[in-house]
Amino acid sequence: MKNNRPRHVARTAVALVMVAAGSAALGGELGEGAVRNPYDIEKPKGAGTGPEVHVAVGGSDSADGTPAHPLKTLAAAILKVKPGGTIVMHAGKYPGAVINQGYGTKKAWVTLRSAPGERVILQGNPRGDQYATLYFYHSTCDEYAPPGSVCASSYWRVEDLTIRGPKNGGADSNAVKIDTQHVQIANSVLCCAVPDVVKIVRTANRAAVLDSEIYSDPSIVQPGSNSQGVDITGADQVRIVGNHFHDLPDVALYAKGNSREPIFARNRIHHTGFGANDSYNAIMLGQQTDENRLVDGPYESYDGLVVNNIITDVAGACLAASSSLNPKFFHNTCVDTAQRAHSAMLISTEGGIAYTPNKGVQMVNNLISQSSKRPRILNNTDRDYTKPTEAPLSIKQNLYWGAGAATKFVWIPDFYNERGFDAWKSSYASQYGEVDTSIVGDPLLDDAFAPSSGSPAIGAALPGYALVDYEGRTRSTLAPTIGAIEATSVRVDGRPAK
Repeated sequence: MKNNRPRHVARTAVALVMVAAGSAALGGELGEGAVRNPYDIEKPKGAGTGPEVHVAVGGSDSADGTPAHPLKTLAAAILKVKPGGTIVMHAGKYPGAVINQGYGTKKAWVTLRSAPGERVILQGNPRGDQYATLYFYHSTCDEYAPPGSVCASSYWRVEDLTIRGPKNGGADSNAVKIDTQHVQIANSVLCCAVPDVVKIVRTANRAAVLDSEIYSDPSIVQPGSNSQGVDITGADQVRIVGNHFHDLPDVALYAKGNSREPIFARNRIHHTGFGANDSYNAIMLGQQTDENRLVDGPYESYDGLVVNNIITDVAGACLAASSSLNPKFFHNTCVDTAQRAHSAMLISTEGGIAYTPNKGVQMVNNLISQSSKRPRILNNTDRDYTKPTEAPLSIKQNLYWGAGAATKFVWIPDFYNERGFDAWKSSYASQYGEVDTSIVGDPLLDDAFAPSSGSPAIGAALPGYALVDYEGRTRSTLAPTIGAIEATSVRVDGRPAK
């Protein structure tokens, strides 16, 4: 299925704030003891304070890199750029590079961007198709680095580029691969790789992918069977915010492998997971990593947050927690998901060390609207691995709808076949001593996936789980709307708007 929307629409990042409840403290660059802000994006300090280095198709790598005498390749510009400097690429198609030098500093980031109004495409790596087009690498970040090595920080921000994976690449030929710390990709088009479009590995702490388009297109590069949008394996404090994912054969976005404090917020995910031989999910906290790579604890992810995402037309689950500790899913909107497998919300035990069960799952204030053909809301896979999800388990104040058909649930070991909402609530109360206070009803969504007047979602959410919505509007402080978009018919004080 071809998505006919424009390939990239630049958006302005919204400064979003989350309540302190349930948050963890961060130290380091945010300040010791600072309250965790789920939408806090590291500011590239000192970016643009150094000289520019220009690159043009007709340039020469023996030139000085000025606008009048540009370089020819990105690789040459990396050798010349200084902390705080900017590499400006002019219109054309270029090979990418391995970025293992030319780094910025904590107070002087390097910027790589296109010249204003000019389209730049990076594809392929001059070192060979086995490399990612844009590969942030340092020997101290290699998984075979000597014990005690401290992974280098790149302090790079990439903006306004189209980046594609090598056409004939293999397992590591991503569009972007990040091994080093402090790398941001923003306002870019990331497309078309045999493996994952973006790969963020264990050592790539504080990476961010922001306001970008991420998709597959077989006419450019034929994706492999497990080509995912963004795959995070073990990195901490990664931020994936404001992106548009679509037409991916596998999972759009997930964090696994001991990843800590990942945040997936304000993303739009559409038509994904329809691999040729299987069905895949949209967003996952956790999944399955080889046990020998789980070197930092038994869980796949820790303290992850998924908030204010809009997810439509998915083969598998919309929201999934797998072998993770304290995964949180708040104020997401899921429409017509789980078309082939699972349910809109999936709780699975398939990863961790010796199949570690989830613990502390929270699914609150999510809007789930399924088709009448598959009105499945929630299921688990605990039967397969005999380790049920551990308390606390908080599933409440969601809105469930099956397009007029009765909503369906599967909760193992109590029942293996689809049952109704009452059966789920009884099982939930029996196993966890909790009450699912969710609502069943037509959300009355408009074309932008916002609840229309009269929707039972309006004013029905628990307050305090997200202070702003998908559009960046302030939520009602007393009676917010269930789902990603706050209804405009309710004022901030919780009263109906006039």
